[in-house]
Amino acid sequence: MNASAEQIEQLLNEISPSFWEARERAQDFNFIQMLGLTTSEVDHSRMLAFFLDPHADHGQRTRFLKSFLTTFLHLECTPDQLKSSNVFTEESIGKSGKLDLLLRITNGPLIAIENKINAPERENQIARYKDWLTEQRREHFLIYLTPDGRQPTNVPKNFNFTCVTRLSYLELQQWMCDCLSTLPERLKPVAQQCAEAWHLIGSNTARTPMNKDVEKILRNPDNFNIALKIAAYVEKLKEIVRRDFWSQVKAILEERLGNSDKFTVELRIHLRWLGIFWRGVPVEPGKYQFSVMFEVYGGQLSYGVYRGGKLEGPPVELDVELVSILKQRGFQSSKWCSGYKIVKDNPSEAALLALDQESIRNLATKRADELWSVFEISRSHLVKLNEQYPRHYPSSGTKASVPNNQ
Repeated sequence: MNASAEQIEQLLNEISPSFWEARERAQDFNFIQMLGLTTSEVDHSRMLAFFLDPHADHGQRTRFLKSFLTTFLHLECTPDQLKSSNVFTEESIGKSGKLDLLLRITNGPLIAIENKINAPERENQIARYKDWLTEQRREHFLIYLTPDGRQPTNVPKNFNFTCVTRLSYLELQQWMCDCLSTLPERLKPVAQQCAEAWHLIGSNTARTPMNKDVEKILRNPDNFNIALKIAAYVEKLKEIVRRDFWSQVKAILEERLGNSDKFTVELRIHLRWLGIFWRGVPVEPGKYQFSVMFEVYGGQLSYGVYRGGKLEGPPVELDVELVSILKQRGFQSSKWCSGYKIVKDNPSEAALLALDQESIRNLATKRADELWSVFEISRSHLVKLNEQYPRHYPSSGTKASVPNNQ
């Protein structure tokens, strides 16, 4: 069925009152979404740590910790063990990396939790954590928390998957919902908002609460087909809005770069990459080499200096210098990037549509300023590195650079 503009408008007019009523009741409001933390692994690890910590300001002492251990590990601990236990986030374990959460149960087990929402696993990451836990010579558990409760994939061939407890965000949400009835009234809304945010991650959908009126309207086959058409139009419009915005950023960067025989500004791979790329003679065909760019990965926007491939050996001296320069300016480094930063104020397509042209232009200029500042401080290094591109920096092809996978 082809939906006409009149049919689409009629359906929207029919459904609209139900959505506005829900909006007025703040049915869709979630403070975690408001703060832009919906898919932030670090922040969700801190939220979970807050509830599990018996010394935290929630005042519930061991209530959350005891329930968590019983529900997911079938582990019973004494009150004395629990009340003196400690919970740590971003816990460094030397060469093995950093644990998102580490629970040290007094005279009991160590419990490590690795939290993955969007970022992929680092090479043998889970295996390294398991080895570290084994080296501690005490009872231990390793929990792998993901949106869908999947098992780790980047592991050695002989890895024993039974040593990992898989946990999904939907299970975590249900656990928190089960805790709600026993909580004091002041704490309940906070816990409920966390549970709702975890449901968002687990279901991998935006908050689209369905009321009976809307459901009844959409169950009509004709209306359902029109709604599918609307959904397709929305996805296309989102792409148009993104392209229009990033094309403005591209135009500003092109004006600043001028006529360069060494660099070019390009928008690549379905709007995922926008940057200043090397246009000189490549060392090998297909090599992207060193570039300064924005990247959208896992719903997160970052920018910095991209090596063009994953670092497989020690960085060359010029790269080491560049890492140091960027680090002084607050950039982090990874196997893929000499330096990168996460953009916190990255508006959605809906937010962009709500802006006037002057505000969009100002935001596009801000994005261009961010990238151009990195380009200016690293330009001489980029030229030298690209003219003699290190051979142990392999081409990435179309693979994402994964800047937050350190």
